[in-house]
Amino acid sequence: MPSDENSTFSSIYAASGDIRNVLETTYAKTISVHINDKDFDIVARNLIITLAAFVAPDDAQAVDCMLHLWYSAMITRAHAEFLWARLRPLISDVVSKIERKKPDAVLGKSWIFSAGTCRAELTKSQWDLLLSYFEVPAALSTERARQIRTAVTLAPERQDHRDRHLCAQKPAHRACLWRFREDGILLPFSSSREPFVVPNP
Repeated sequence: MPSDENSTFSSIYAASGDIRNVLETTYAKTISVHINDKDFDIVARNLIITLAAFVAPDDAQAVDCMLHLWYSAMITRAHAEFLWARLRPLISDVVSKIERKKPDAVLGKSWIFSAGTCRAELTKSQWDLLLSYFEVPAALSTERARQIRTAVTLAPERQDHRDRHLCAQKPAHRACLWRFREDGILLPFSSSREPFVVPNP
């Protein structure tokens, strides 16, 4: 686009799914992106990750936090503190201001950051639900969260599926994939898992 290289680039992702389908970092000018999805779990995850990118004080912390909120079954206390102290208040502020609105009323909120603006438009009931995504259920301990996860990732009835997938991998990749199935933490194989003690909400 040589004639438009100084223009704002606008795009829409009507069923965004995985946010990797949306976010690119190669465009150096202003970009306007509209994303949505019919699955609210995807909408909530994409919004939380996008807000994390804007709110984190530096790129290294933003990437680390976004990566583990997105992929890891357990997060560190620092990730949890960032989630609860920096991101949750952005949503709770909206929820407190719209408490008298009808559940199906569509309500928008814009957050202005130094790097750009993020706007979300959700129904009142979706804003309320979004706030719950920041809470770890009171009865969900670290050990119970692991049990729930491995009941799926290491289910005996799926052993043939796992074996056929693993046999096509290189030995080192096989070990890493198995480790991820066991603990659900996206880290280099030899990295310590000890700080990862909070179930990812």
